[in-house]
Amino acid sequence: MDTAAITHTTVRHRSKSRAPRAILVHHQALLADVIAVALSDSEAINLVARTQVLSEVSELASQAEVEIVLLHDGVARRDALRLVHELYRRDQSVQVVVLGVTDSGSILDYIEAGACAYTTQGTTRDELERTVRQLRRGTPLCTLAVAGRICRRIERGTHGHAPPTTGAAHLTRRERQVLALLKSGLTNKEIASELEISSFTVKNHVHHILTKLAVRSREEVLTAGDTK
Repeated sequence: MDTAAITHTTVRHRSKSRAPRAILVHHQALLADVIAVALSDSEAINLVARTQVLSEVSELASQAEVEIVLLHDGVARRDALRLVHELYRRDQSVQVVVLGVTDSGSILDYIEAGACAYTTQGTTRDELERTVRQLRRGTPLCTLAVAGRICRRIERGTHGHAPPTTGAAHLTRRERQVLALLKSGLTNKEIASELEISSFTVKNHVHHILTKLAVRSREEVLTAGDTK
């Protein structure tokens, strides 16, 4: 048999099914087959396609008019998050359910990217079906613990306590302007007047700059970072 001719993408249709149409994205073809068999008679999930290839998902979702993408967490994380974000940005009627998540940090990353629900390792078919039904009804699907962590992460982001990147190359245009004025010896009040923004906003920018440049004081800023 010519293995080059084998594809792990399959599509099927159930014209009479009222269940939401779904795609399964799984990095292991054998386990994808097992899941497909388990869902073959499901009244909650109409699995119409499955694939290992992330670049196929958007096109398949459009062609098969799917409403649910079942994305296994075993797929390369960075690529998976990029896919979730792309699907969310292109069509928010397509809902992503992440399967087999192992830790709350991963859950937060997926939710921030645009995922609507998740299951953990060991989830049964009945539990997955219940998750999808709740999702379609608009029922919140986060545990209280995860919801609390989401709120804390949002709060940290709002107050600028945890910027995701560091280094002068990651300064925003405004932060570079503030940095240049800092190096000119201006105070926060003088920078606010120069840029026509509030002193509070300047203070936030300075905090971001200190964190991104990995320094602890304004004095250290004078010898760190490139404003060009």
